[in-house]
Amino acid sequence: MPGTLTSETAGRVVRVAAALLVGTGLLAVTVRARSALGQATASNVELVGYSDLGGRGLNAAVWGHRNFAYVGSWGRRGGGETPLCPGLGVQVVDIADPSRPTVVGSVAQRGGTSAEDVTVVAVEGPRFSGDVLAAGIQRCSNEGIGGLSLWDVTDPRQPTELSFFDTGRAAAGVHELSLVQQDDRTLALLAVPFSESTDPAELGDLRIVDVTDPRAPVQLSSWGLNRQLGIGPRSGLGRDSQNYAHSVRPSADGRLAYVSYWDAGVVILDISDPVAPRALGRTSFEAGDEGNAHSTALAGGGRVLVQADEDTFVRGEAIAVSGVPGADLLDAAYGAFLPLAPAGEGLVGSVAYVGRGCPAGSGTQGAPPLAADDPYLAEPSGKVALVDRGDCTFVDKVRRAQRAGAVGVLIANRDAGLVAPDGDTSGLAISAAVIRADAAAAIRGAVEQGHEVLARLAADLVRYDEWGYLRFWDVANPSDPIPLSTFATANTRPDPRLGPPDDGWYTVHHPVVLGDRLYAAWYSDGIRVLDIADPTNPREVGFFVPPSGHSATGGIAGRPNQPFVWGVYARGDLVLASDHNSGLYILRDLSR
Repeated sequence: MPGTLTSETAGRVVRVAAALLVGTGLLAVTVRARSALGQATASNVELVGYSDLGGRGLNAAVWGHRNFAYVGSWGRRGGGETPLCPGLGVQVVDIADPSRPTVVGSVAQRGGTSAEDVTVVAVEGPRFSGDVLAAGIQRCSNEGIGGLSLWDVTDPRQPTELSFFDTGRAAAGVHELSLVQQDDRTLALLAVPFSESTDPAELGDLRIVDVTDPRAPVQLSSWGLNRQLGIGPRSGLGRDSQNYAHSVRPSADGRLAYVSYWDAGVVILDISDPVAPRALGRTSFEAGDEGNAHSTALAGGGRVLVQADEDTFVRGEAIAVSGVPGADLLDAAYGAFLPLAPAGEGLVGSVAYVGRGCPAGSGTQGAPPLAADDPYLAEPSGKVALVDRGDCTFVDKVRRAQRAGAVGVLIANRDAGLVAPDGDTSGLAISAAVIRADAAAAIRGAVEQGHEVLARLAADLVRYDEWGYLRFWDVANPSDPIPLSTFATANTRPDPRLGPPDDGWYTVHHPVVLGDRLYAAWYSDGIRVLDIADPTNPREVGFFVPPSGHSATGGIAGRPNQPFVWGVYARGDLVLASDHNSGLYILRDLSR
């Protein structure tokens, strides 16, 4: 290989300097490619072509079919950010010459919507023959409509809309989807998050739609975690404690569906009869995990499940403790009580476990008020009172503790999640924080063993968790998934006190598998290439990190100057990578 490579990419000349590093039986190629955007870094991955897709940003998932790439678009609403909902649809990109990708059109453009996920399949049947594009449409404004948009892209330069399947107003629409051939019919598997929590009597988050005739889609069934397995939408883990269907992927034969159900793990369904899906098993998390099963891929002929957990809630409030073995900085949620926890030293006190701690006259809605104060199990005066959550409001518990002379309150959650305490804090002079059940149990255990446990509540106490990473499971027996291994990049596991190196997001997003190679879109860590021939020991053998994006829209969470690889698609030795901010990269895997 020459010392300098030149590649023409979307009208730019990119000069690539390659250094060859010979290791133990492996040839590692480190590449630095500079364009008008900035500098990319890579190992064992070659930059073949690039398009800024018009410089609009908001790029989402990418799919490749024949000589074209299809790139979805993102949108947002509410959440304290300025609404950004331009309804850009899916861009169609000619990649016949991968060094010169060219945008030739767009489909699925609808006002007030996003089109994050896209897939294209060839359909051959008596009712339709050709290439069908399916785009997941979500409302990101009140004017939008959510559902499944189906297009004939047999001639991608002259696409025609086939139909639109409306998923109803209960939820925003289709977040992620898959198309799969099952015998003589084509099925669309749709993840429609929060359907069950908004209309639990009728709808499930998973919809199975027959699109054998894409001009006339017919829903065959819906399946919901709460309705079918009794697992509620708010009984999740960590800081983002929810259970909802985020993504769904089928087995190659269309008999199984792997539904990424956030904190409930990946639910494996038998969909041999798509009218009556049947739960077989699911992956799980430990009590201290954040959860967030986001998406999946299959490897090893379907015997290995690759689970990608997207965790972006890494910076959180905290309390500091001493006297608890193995603990010093614990996750917490202050909510409305944060202004009462001064910065710096904050509020410090010895912890006393006092029990439920509800005052007379309080109680849950619909229950008679308590006739008397709950008896305290220990004297809280001058101390931080540890109280159990439940049976009266957070504010009730804190007001009672303040009257008893407590300097602060810790509220033990009932499960592994966190919840921000709210309510009218007027007249209160002490702060409170909710902590996880396992942390509360450790504190209580230390106190009961006679240790003095000191707790500090302060507005500027911060703890950083791990970002999301990959988990590998043996699913040869789908009713009993067995954990095999995990993989994380160096940036995925920051120092709990110092946090990540910059304001990038270092969580995995989407994985795809091609043979013994796994390609993972890892946001600010770009594309990671893994050798998974041994799924008990996945090894990174290459990567590509794009330059900064300079998105005109400001990027997700105001990060326009970070690499932000959203989607990945692999075919042969070429890899398509969509960066939310900067555009489409066409790469070649040199690691094989």
